[in-house]
Formats: sequence, structure tokens, C-alpha cells
Amino acid sequence: MLQQRLIKCFLVSITILLMLGCGSESDKSVTDTLAPVITIDGDNPISVDEGSTYTDAGASAIDAVDGIVNVTSMSTVDTTTVGEYTVTYSATDTSANTATATRIVNVIAVNTDFRAVEGVIRNYKTGLAVAGVDVSVGSRTVTSDANGAYLLQVDGNPGDRIVVGISGDGYSSTSKIVSMGTEVNARMLLNVDVLPVAFRETFDSTQDFTAQVADSPANVAIEANSLVNANGDTVTGDITAELTPIDPALDISLMPGNMTISSGDPIASYGAMTVTFTDATGNPLNLATGETSTIRIPVSNRGTATVPNSIPLFYFDATEGFWVEEGTATLSSDGTYYEGTVSHFSTWNADYLYESISIQGCVQNEDGTKIVNALVEMEGFNYNGMASTYTDSNGNFSVNAMKNGISLVFSSTSEKVSNTVKVGDDESTATSITLEDCLIVGDVPLTARLTWGENPRDLDTHIIGPNSYHIWYASQGHLGIEPFARLDVDDTSSYGPEVFTALRFPEAGTYHYAVYHYSGSSTISASPARVELILNGERKVFIPSAGQVNESWWNVFDIVVDADGNISIVPINTWSSDTPTSSQKLNRVTMPLKV
Repeated sequence: MLQQRLIKCFLVSITILLMLGCGSESDKSVTDTLAPVITIDGDNPISVDEGSTYTDAGASAIDAVDGIVNVTSMSTVDTTTVGEYTVTYSATDTSANTATATRIVNVIAVNTDFRAVEGVIRNYKTGLAVAGVDVSVGSRTVTSDANGAYLLQVDGNPGDRIVVGISGDGYSSTSKIVSMGTEVNARMLLNVDVLPVAFRETFDSTQDFTAQVADSPANVAIEANSLVNANGDTVTGDITAELTPIDPALDISLMPGNMTISSGDPIASYGAMTVTFTDATGNPLNLATGETSTIRIPVSNRGTATVPNSIPLFYFDATEGFWVEEGTATLSSDGTYYEGTVSHFSTWNADYLYESISIQGCVQNEDGTKIVNALVEMEGFNYNGMASTYTDSNGNFSVNAMKNGISLVFSSTSEKVSNTVKVGDDESTATSITLEDCLIVGDVPLTARLTWGENPRDLDTHIIGPNSYHIWYASQGHLGIEPFARLDVDDTSSYGPEVFTALRFPEAGTYHYAVYHYSGSSTISASPARVELILNGERKVFIPSAGQVNESWWNVFDIVVDADGNISIVPINTWSSDTPTSSQKLNRVTMPLKV
């Protein structure tokens, strides 16, 4: 019996072994015949400039069996020669399956004959260069470098009007207008001062919200669920509001555009404000159809005229570069802001159209040669307006200004700035004004422009140098004869500007540029004061340092002139109670009363 059981167990074991040892062809191991899949990183094809350095973006490969596999490449790219080149990538798995992929690299000729807009982006509040700001025309965009500099190639015909957009994280977006140069490789100089965003806050879209700038009447109020995206869909979740008031009395160039409507008619401002809303991913939002928002724009008044109780509202069309009238605003009971209702967000401006006259003149070098295609700019002195034009083939120009207004006119080329002329009379009935002398652009000109706020009422420019050299409001100088420098503009009623122009300096030595607090409340540093210096095309901005107590003098910088007439600038930025001394140890100046 035991023997039978053993035989049965033995037979079962043999049967199991036979079953385990026998199989079909499908049970044999599968041979890997699939090659890896190569993914090329970056653009393909890609274009690079002749003479540049080409850095390949590389590629990666995945194999169905081996996973990630190594990729090798072979390149024929030669950036010294224009042509089409290839970069070939190879990847082989452990079964010797090989895949290849190719990137096309086009080396293109560098076009040195192109028109471009170039300049430097600076923070208006600090005067420091700003990196990472996008500058765009149409679909082309470049970003300012570590020095705030940019160069943007533009297309178009000579004389074309170009809208340049400027935007950067933490700064209020703006737009500027330039005219296409006539030369094949013309460079249109466009330095831009950007305002830091004054108010930024994230809020829940389902809640009513009011954006309020600290220490300012500027605000904007919206209702819950009133914002939509570009597709018109109501936005939920977090929304970020940014609000920045613009004070055109402080600096009219902070305004977007060139203060005109589409017909070309000019407008003057009593204050403006930029308002933006974005979703959690940074996409722009606007009010839904039928929704409105209440905005309050701080009043900015340069002149002595009474501020109107009601004024038209204009918004800036960033695509076309013009101001568009839409709605009205009403002056608050305390006269500090205009309040209005808007149906969309942009830069909103409390403006009025004004009757204009033409200011005619010419621009020339020191030797009398007329300058063609020089930019000529007009800024209101007792109103917040501006206009610009270019000289014709004879160096002549005609620029619009406010009738019965006082205006400042000056010119610039790609590298140099002219003197500034104060033009007009608030009692004049003339329909045109012709300048007695051409604006003069020096060979190595120096221009310093002082601006400040509503208070102090009067700050004064002083340039004190060797041998009793002293240019100020009591001795304003002359451009045509020694000292070959002049205080072009002296302002006594807030804001400035005070403009000093020097074509050259009469002798070697150190010339001190300083600002004196002549009258009015507040301090130089709190006003806020600002000096913009342009020397032979290079621009520097000086902002007062902290620490002013009772000192009346802000020592801004020294102008050092060597024996060959070369000029260098030495920043000082200190405070003192006494007049800056020259190499001749001038005594403190006794200030005469102003008429």
C-alpha cells in the first residue's frame, strides 16, 4: 500500500515537472527592436546672427525598455558664415537600436542698416536704472539690461508715428510716441522714467473692493464679481489691483502718449491715474459689460487759474497712442480730487481741450549750421501740456502751444540737448510766435534741469566757479558770449523747472552746482527735488539724500573742467547751511528779494 502511494506521488511529481518544462513559442523572451524617442529642446529651426556665439539647447531621449538614454550630438554650425547648418542628435539603447533627429540652424546676415528706438529706463523716484523692463513696438519686444539700456529694431517708413509700450514688474505701464527717423540706420533716442506702482493688493473677487493709495485721495472702487477676462468670462479667485496716480505738474513726461487726441488737437491735464487688475496668473482683467467703477484722481494744477468744478475724462488708447474722451468728473468739495464713473480700466486723465497757437523757430549748432530732423519739444510752464515736432530740411520747426499760456521750448538730437526758451504771455492774443534766436545745440553741451513739488514754493539753481563765476537768478549769464552758459529758466511758483545750459566753460577748474531753498514750506528732500543732468548725451539723475534738517543748501555735484576743456562730473549730494565755496573761497551769498 505504501509502495503504491510512493509510485503515485512520483508520477504526480513527474507530471508537474513535465508541465513546467513544456511551453509554447509565445513563452520565449521578446527581442527589443524599438529605437528610443528623441525630443529636441528649444526652437527648430532656429536663426542666429552671423558672428554670434551659438549655444545648442540640446535634446533628450526616452526608450520603452531602458527608460532615459544618453544623447550625443554632432554639429556643423559655423556662425562666421551665413548659411543653413544642422545639429544631428543620436541615441542608442542597450539592444543597439539607434534613433537620430536633426535641428536646422540658420546663420543669417546681421543687418546694420535698420531703424531703432534706444534709450535707458530709470526709476523716476530714485533716478536708478531699471533692469527687466519690457519695451515693445507691435509684436517686437526687448528687455532692458542691467544698466537699464535697450535697443529695439522697428519697421516702417520715415516719419511714421510709432507707439512704444513700456511695462515692468512693480512699475506702472506707460506708452511713448516717437517718429521714424529719415536715415536708413536712424536711432530714435527715447529715455523713459517709470513710476513705481503706488498701490498693490490682492483681494477676493467675490467681495466689493476699494484700492486706496496711502496719503493720497487716489482710489478706485469696484463691486464683487464685476471683472471679466479677455473672453468675457467672470473671474473667480484672487485678483490683484494696481493703482498709480500721475502728477503732470511734477513732470509732464510721466504722462502716456503726447497729450493729443486722434485729430491731433492738444489737451491739458489736471491729473491722471493708471488702474490695472489681473488674475492669479497675471492676465489682464476689465469690467464686465454694464458694470462701472468709481475713480478719484488727485488734482494737479501748475498755474494759478481756478480749477473747474467739472471736467471731461479721457482714457489712453495704448494701441493707437491717443487720448479718447469718455465721461466727466466732478471736483470734490475740498478741491483735492476729481471723481468720475468709468466702464473700463486704463490710464484715466482729467483733461480739457485748449486753443493752440504755433511757436516757430530753428535749431542750429554753435557754428550756425542748421540741424535737420532734430526733436523739438514744448512743455507748458503754467499749464500741464506738451507737444513735439521735428525740424524740417532747413532746420526750421513749428510746434503747437496753448494760446495765452507760457511755454518752454527746447530741442535734442540723438546725443545732445539745446538751451531752453521761455515763450508766451498769459495776456497775449497772438496766433503765432517766432523765436528771435535759433535754439543752440553745443558741441559738448551740459544741461541741468531742476524740478520739485508744490512745496517749497521756490528753489534756486546756483553754479559757482573760479574767478567769481556765479550763474543764478540775479546773474543769468549768456550763451553767445562769456560765460557761454545761462540759467534759461528761473521758476518762483513751485514745481520748476529751472534749467541751466552751458555750451562750454571759460576756464579750467571746479564749478559747484547747488540748490538753495529760497522760500516756502517743507524741505528740499521732501518736496521731492530732482536734478537731471545731460552731458554730451549721457544722462544722470540726482535725488537728495536723507538727513536734511535745517540746512538751506543741497550740494548736488561738481563740474570739473581740465586744461583741455574736458568735463567730468563728481557727485556730492550733501547738505550745508552756507553757500558752496569755489576754489576762490567765495563768501556766503546775500540773496536779493525777487520781484
